[in-house]
Amino acid sequence: IGKCFRATVSVSNVCGTESQSSYFTITEACQFCRPQDSPFPVQPEVARGSTDSELNNVHLNVFPNPVRKEAQAEIFLPTSALINLQLIDLSGQVVFHHQNNFDKGIHTLSLPLTGLPSGIYFLKWIANQASGTLKVVKE
Repeated sequence: IGKCFRATVSVSNVCGTESQSSYFTITEACQFCRPQDSPFPVQPEVARGSTDSELNNVHLNVFPNPVRKEAQAEIFLPTSALINLQLIDLSGQVVFHHQNNFDKGIHTLSLPLTGLPSGIYFLKWIANQASGTLKVVKE
């Protein structure tokens, strides 16, 4: 009770697998962490291969993934934190960097990938004592 969880529903058939995810908190009554007036629906568009990293209750998700032009990085923070994001190509070069203080809650950042060549990138993130890396595929 009182912790934020990520629920993922996957549906498979001969054409492949699709997954949809949402965050929620269990209290005496169930309530969604995502505000009802959020510009994103309760179930964000999460494509095959999307990944969620959770360390110390920090959640980060990138969608769509694979991406063509611009992806969204959605971050859930249980407390205020300084967030450091780096998008790194396979040669180790940082192609995008963002650092900012964020309050507790869900935040969405745009990851501009227009102009970058197709391939695999890694989104490295640090928030408080938590850190992780997500694979991002650019089509």
